[in-house]
Amino acid sequence: MDVLIAANWQRGGGQGSRPKPVPRPDPRAEKRRREYVGRLQRLGLIGKKG
Repeated sequence: MDVLIAANWQRGGGQGSRPKPVPRPDPRAEKRRREYVGRLQRLGLIGKKG
């Protein structure tokens, strides 16, 4: 995705500031979220889905 954005910027004459990379989600964030939800479920603070 970043390459396509940069290529379009170049083809447009490279005017303006160079585009910044698109932020990516932290791959560890989903694991932390699942662990947190699991703890809340074990404590009975939230119900289980499904």
